[in-house]
Amino acid sequence: MTFPNPNLNPASSGDNKNFENIKLTPEYFAELLYWSFHLSQNNVPLQHNYFKYLHIVHPDWRASDELANVGKEKLKEKLGDFPHSHKNHTKDSGDAFKRAVDLEIHRQPLHLRDNLNGEILKLEFSKKPRGNSLESLLIESAEMIIDQDSLYIIKGRPNREGKPYESQFCNYVLLGKKTAIPEYDDMFLKMKDPFILKMLVAEKTALVRDVIIAHNKDHPDKRVKIEGLKLDIEI
Repeated sequence: MTFPNPNLNPASSGDNKNFENIKLTPEYFAELLYWSFHLSQNNVPLQHNYFKYLHIVHPDWRASDELANVGKEKLKEKLGDFPHSHKNHTKDSGDAFKRAVDLEIHRQPLHLRDNLNGEILKLEFSKKPRGNSLESLLIESAEMIIDQDSLYIIKGRPNREGKPYESQFCNYVLLGKKTAIPEYDDMFLKMKDPFILKMLVAEKTALVRDVIIAHNKDHPDKRVKIEGLKLDIEI
């Protein structure tokens, strides 16, 4: 793992000084999963990137099968009937939707386990060495967040009819809104690095502009901007 930008080294993060005090308990395993579902916005590769970052900041963490199973059960207790009664991720309904939700609740604890144990990064590094850098992970994740945010400009977020537009990129990356997971907050903080934002804007100029404009329109008291990104409306 290389860190060409010293500001992106997990060891240099102000928040990471508290990471060593965090224990991988079944309860925390469930919290990591819970927030990963919320933050990934139905983008499974993005969800897995959050898992990869956890391994980067906690290289010594190991998740046993038992811990993953207990964590999964605690996640199900925390979710209750919410996944089945609210169509958060899709407009599909009926048994097919429920089966899809149940399948992800079964699969993602296993992916989190494997990522924490370092198996996923080892496999990916053997196939694509350059793709294993922290910069690549952050840029790719930021692009995925923008992609998901842009989808909801068009179709709106489920269960939010008539409510202001919400952008996870604007809220968590640019404004620094906190989650219950310090590691995820730290990842968002690193995405705000000028180099990461420059690369993001270069690749997704139109989408970043659209997302920021939509956010600023619905949240005039929390307007955001990126240096060097020209918007179509005055902010």
